[in-house]
Amino acid sequence: MIQISEIRFIQILREFQEQDEPLYLVGGAIRNALMGMNVTDLDFTCTEGIATGKRVADRFGFDFYVLDHEHDTCRVIETLPDESRAHYDFAGFRGKDLLEDLKGRDLTINAIAYEIFSNTIKDPLRGVNAIREKRLSACSEHAMADDPLRVLRVIRFANALKFRIDEELMTQIQANSVFLGKVSRERVRDEIVKILSGSNPHIALQLMQRTEILCEIFPELIALKKQPQSPPHVHDVWGHTLSVVRHLRNIIDLIAQEFDETGSNADVHNGMLVLKLGRFRQNLIDHFNHPGIDGRDLIGLLTLAALFHDVEKPNTITIQEDGRIRFLGHDALGSVRIRDRMIEYKFSGKETEKIATIIRYHMRFHSLISRKEAGRQISNRSIYRFFQQAELAGAELVILGLADLRGTYEHTLSPERWRTALDVAECLLDAYFSRFSEVIDPPLLLNGFDLMNEFGMKQGQEIGKVLEYLREEQAASSIIDRETAFEIVKAYLERGAGI
Repeated sequence: MIQISEIRFIQILREFQEQDEPLYLVGGAIRNALMGMNVTDLDFTCTEGIATGKRVADRFGFDFYVLDHEHDTCRVIETLPDESRAHYDFAGFRGKDLLEDLKGRDLTINAIAYEIFSNTIKDPLRGVNAIREKRLSACSEHAMADDPLRVLRVIRFANALKFRIDEELMTQIQANSVFLGKVSRERVRDEIVKILSGSNPHIALQLMQRTEILCEIFPELIALKKQPQSPPHVHDVWGHTLSVVRHLRNIIDLIAQEFDETGSNADVHNGMLVLKLGRFRQNLIDHFNHPGIDGRDLIGLLTLAALFHDVEKPNTITIQEDGRIRFLGHDALGSVRIRDRMIEYKFSGKETEKIATIIRYHMRFHSLISRKEAGRQISNRSIYRFFQQAELAGAELVILGLADLRGTYEHTLSPERWRTALDVAECLLDAYFSRFSEVIDPPLLLNGFDLMNEFGMKQGQEIGKVLEYLREEQAASSIIDRETAFEIVKAYLERGAGI
């Protein structure tokens, strides 16, 4: 177990002789230390939060700023030798003393305190015992009512820690999930992204569905349950959605680590995936580890796209004469639905457009699989058009497409079809990571002034159409000189404009 007393900043604070009042480390740092997990940002509570934090910052030359005057909260920032920054938050007691502070928190596992000068644990709510029993319990009978966002935090902790929710807390969750609508959309958004970014998000979603949280935050998803689909689908739409979410995270995890043929994820399809796409491991690790738009986790955002990719199927259902069920246009309508929902939850415009684009074109990957199965090659022109629609979400569309295929067929997916899908994925990822400026975004050899000077074209939309045609031809034919570019444009104009 990590020794709390050995945390470097705790040892630094012990040199702080001016502090004559107790100073407590609280919250997630204590929980993680007791569970042998990494301890990152540290939270402290005491009689005077801002005053204490200011004295600490002044004593050791750390940066300081006030977070919330009303709640007596500040942040102390230490710049470490490697230029990274460590955050230490100081807050006054939430109540008259430590006991009242701890009772006002959400879960008993988060209501443990460590007094740094006396080197003692304060655990009035038996949080240590709850950790041993892997059990989530509320700090009070009104813990969830005090802040309804906590029902989402409980789901996140239960899933991340693999702890069970006790009966009393479950009752509180079910009674207070209806009040999530009163919580600011930004706070709900951030908690949703954390849940979707964690491990096994499909399990968290199942728990959210059973506790009726899902119908409060994403009510449109409820219609997916028991919505039938024709073969090759083996699940109803909701079961398929959960399966796609599960396979999505599994594919990302597989690519990010060495494949263990004896591990729990070992099967022929996973082995084929790693062998085929393993050369893109570092590219994909860097891609998904890069801070997303507005700093939100890219894996969480892609999981949100997976959650909504078939959201409009119940509203686009048609049944053919042979009884086959189809959902024509569900991709286009789904992109509208997710855009509206993300606007409601205050995602940025760029995030919203990216996820809407992924949902709008999530069937394109499957079209390329069908093309290859029909004996047609995936040409540079096909690759160019795929990424023109995908914009900067091309890599995400590939990974989602693979997860969608696995979630459709499950155990019935033939090695042959999976191999074809991996061939398509390899082709697209190779273009994205190795030939981007050649196939996806070739630099134009001509510009609008060239077209006006050479062909007498007038400024307007037609010039944009011609330049886009030229860019596609460059990608398709690897054109690299202006003379050939002029010839291609001349032939295009002669065919289309009669000059």
